[in-house]
Formats: sequence, structure tokens, C-alpha cells
Amino acid sequence: MKRCFCLVVAAWLAGGLTLLSASETPASQAAGDFSATEPRLALLEVAVSPQGDEVVVDPLQRLEIPGDMKREAIAIAPFVAGRKTPVINRPVSAVVVRQFRLPESTFGEDPHHLSPQGEEDLFLIADALRKGPAEYLLRIDGHTDNQGSDSYNEKLARERAVAAGIHLSLRNGISPGLLFVKGVGEKEPIESNRTAEGRSRNRRLEILVLRPARTVR
Repeated sequence: MKRCFCLVVAAWLAGGLTLLSASETPASQAAGDFSATEPRLALLEVAVSPQGDEVVVDPLQRLEIPGDMKREAIAIAPFVAGRKTPVINRPVSAVVVRQFRLPESTFGEDPHHLSPQGEEDLFLIADALRKGPAEYLLRIDGHTDNQGSDSYNEKLARERAVAAGIHLSLRNGISPGLLFVKGVGEKEPIESNRTAEGRSRNRRLEILVLRPARTVR
């Protein structure tokens, strides 16, 4: 066991393992069967406008990794190493080039913690981004239904977005400098909140893959 651990550490130092250990790797990857994951990724992806919708990315929305978790990041080799990372120090307009929608099942009974399915879905998205453009930003938008107060829903939505962002950074090697989070709350429903099914669909995360366009004055 000790010898195996040393080999894993040596491999990471030599060139970069994205994850620290195989125990954190989803079974589909460990088996080398990525074809089985493609249908799930297709279900998560949302078609974007050919013209490219624009959103504003505010530097105040940049993901902050809690101090007690930063040490954990040392054990992860970012897959964006060597790529150009956009520097965002003022609000910028960005074009949505891809979009993913994670359902309510992304979180378990505890509404602040990812479910195993949610962790697997984030891995699939991160793996798809490894094959994408060298320069991009990610914004994670948290959405809720209309149950509860506006302030509660906005806070819960942001906490869920942060949880997903931290997982993408610490478990999937995405640089925190690329990650932005926003608590939208109940403001942008995709279904009516009058039915249980509609409320369930509204409780979701949207991950926007963005290409910076221009500075917003």
C-alpha cells in the first residue's frame, strides 16, 4: 500500500495526475468506458443560441476557496496548467458557448451538499471541458423555486453554486481563477412554480461556459 501511494505521488510530481487517487475517480473512468457517460452528458447539455447570448461576469462573483480547503488544492494538478487564464479585474461581457443544466438530484437530502450523482455529473462536465478551448470562464448559477423568502432562496442558490464550484476546483482540477458563482434564486424559473414538478425543475444549477468578449464600462 505504501509503495502504491508513493508511485501515485511520484506520477503527479512528474507530470500531473488530475486527481490525487483512484478512489476519487468515478467507476466509469476507472473502467475506461467513456462511451457509457456520453448519453448522460447529452442530457445535461442545453442548446445555446448560434448568435451567442452574452452575460456580464463580475469579478465580485469569483469563487473563493475557504482557507481550510486551500491545503487540499495542493494535491491536485490543474488540467488547465500551461493554458492562458483570462484575467478579470472589472465586469466583462462574455459569450455563452456551452451550457449545462444540473437537476435537483445534484444535491442530496442535505440541500448544501452534492449527491453522488451530482459529483459524477460535474466530473463529466469537467472532462468535456478538457477537450474544449484553451481560454474560457465558467459561471455557475444557482436557481430555486419560489418557496421561501427571496433572500433565503438567493442565499441557498449561491451556496449550492459555491459547493459545485469548489468541487470542480478541488476534485476536478479547474483553476479557481476561472470559476464564478451567482445566486439567482427564484428570479429565472424555467417552469411554473404552481406544480411540484415545475418547482422541482426550477431547483437546478446552470453552468455557463463563457468566452470573454469586452469590458463593460
